[in-house]
Amino acid sequence: MSGAVLFRDRGCTFCHGVGAVGTPKGPALTSLLTDKTWTTERITDQILNGGPKMPPFRDSVTDEEVSDLIAYLRTKDKPVPPPAAPVSSAAGQPGP
Repeated sequence: MSGAVLFRDRGCTFCHGVGAVGTPKGPALTSLLTDKTWTTERITDQILNGGPKMPPFRDSVTDEEVSDLIAYLRTKDKPVPPPAAPVSSAAGQPGP
């Protein structure tokens, strides 16, 4: 579940879609479960260093978060994260 939350909160769904099914901005990642060419090392490199259309996330994820993201991507039935907490309108103030 932590990988699902990270996938949502780090903006991965913006390009790769909910459940990693792909969008016009980014490819589906659902085949990572069975595609043996996408090793843990290759996925880690892609997340940290980016690719032709993917920005690098080296400065915004920890090693543990990368592991959680990979575990999520390799899950057959992707868990749906709980709704995101509402963002408050001002620091220390409850949202509307």
